[in-house]
Amino acid sequence: MLNFTLKMPSKRNFIICAICIIAVIVIAVFVAQGSGVKGIYDSIDNQVEYARSFGWDVSEKPVKVQKFNIADSLDDDLERYNQIQLSQGFDLREFTGCQVVRYSYSVNNYPHCPSGILLNLMVCDGYIVAADIQSVEGDGFIHSVKMTR
Repeated sequence: MLNFTLKMPSKRNFIICAICIIAVIVIAVFVAQGSGVKGIYDSIDNQVEYARSFGWDVSEKPVKVQKFNIADSLDDDLERYNQIQLSQGFDLREFTGCQVVRYSYSVNNYPHCPSGILLNLMVCDGYIVAADIQSVEGDGFIHSVKMTR
């Protein structure tokens, strides 16, 4: 058995040591949980609020929900899609091999397109890992969620 003894000459030193021990415990808990805070985007309301923060008027509920795995490596198409994500602060390379849920919302206020526009949010463990605006009609297009006018 191993015993430690620590002589604390003053109350101030004891408080400093106690704070350091508490800080180490808090940091260890955060590291063990990943980021320390559960993602909030498993909630439909929070997803809609996120979309609206970019100025999009989206449906109250997703029109489609789909689970899938991101490929273990990004092919040319996924690399091009990831360029859109990188411009928004996301990076799919961090989530290769992970299961995500894509929530697709109908966009009601896309300029010059009254229908056929979706806002897609890819969510992993409550965190948005990718987002896009896409046209499902005509020639189609896809771009970042930043509103362009």
